[in-house]
Order: sequence, then structure tokens, then C-alpha cells
Amino acid sequence: MKAPAVFSALIALALGSAAASAAASPVTLSPSTLTFKQAAAACAGALGTVTFTLGHSRAGSLAGVSEQVDTSSSGIDTIVFSNDATGKSATAVANGHKRTVSAKNVQVKWKNQLACIMPD
Repeated sequence: MKAPAVFSALIALALGSAAASAAASPVTLSPSTLTFKQAAAACAGALGTVTFTLGHSRAGSLAGVSEQVDTSSSGIDTIVFSNDATGKSATAVANGHKRTVSAKNVQVKWKNQLACIMPD
């Protein structure tokens, strides 16, 4: 019975520290109608992309990158992009209500509609 509680505590700590580390540089985006293909083409060298449509965040990982999304009830997504082949990763926090994205290395492109999440 102790093992599940310890595991849950470790996961909570890991997610909390990931969210804290992603809070380095918040950017505000405009609503977007970009396709995932257009976003990927504009973000060469990135692990993933984030856009906002109708008040919701849309995360897309680039080729060879996996993404894991944890959505809170308040509309805030914590997105972890990781490339196992290169060992690179990045964590981004997307707030659908405010249309903000926070990550250590984020670049804004495409008329302020696209956040490119670069490796940490």
C-alpha cells in the first residue's frame, strides 16, 4: 500500500518541478488556424509546437519526438516533448484561457500564432 502512495508523490513532484522549470519565458499567442504540417515546417530544429484555436491549446510533436500531455481541470496543459534517439527534451505549459506558453526555450513565429518549443 505504501508503494502506490510513494509513486504518486514522486510523480507529483516531477510534474511540479517540470512545470516550474517551464515557467522561464511566457509568451502570448494570437488565435491560429495553422495546420500541424504548417507549424512543423515553420519550426525547424524544434521538438514540438503549440498553437491556440477556439480557446484550446494544440500541441504537435515533430518527427521522431513523442509528447505527453497532462491537462488540468483549469485548462492548463503541461506538455513534455522528448526525443529518445537524441536524448533531448523540453517541457512547456500552455494556458488556453490566456493563450500563453511557457518554456525554457520558446520561439514565437508565424505572425505571433505559433510557439516553437526548442530543446532545453
